[in-house]
Amino acid sequence: MALNDGRVVLEFAESDFVVGFDATSAGQQCLMTAVATVRAPAPSLDTWWTRWQVVVPCHVSGVVLIGEVRNGREQFRRMVDEGFGFGVQRRAG
Repeated sequence: MALNDGRVVLEFAESDFVVGFDATSAGQQCLMTAVATVRAPAPSLDTWWTRWQVVVPCHVSGVVLIGEVRNGREQFRRMVDEGFGFGVQRRAG
């Protein structure tokens, strides 16, 4: 995990997340913006990007960040296991 230009950067073997928080006009809420990149394993190396936003109370933004990344990684693992829909074969293991 690293901070880059005020954003949290999380790097995993199969995916990377860049997450930023911006206070809303109300001040008690934060807009969490997440951008994720997912990579299929070799030999495919297909890549998929996604972006989503969630409005959360600022005081629990860290908890929401952990949940969003955990859920994203689970969805991405299923997607990679299913071959991204591009004919990638699941490896036995």
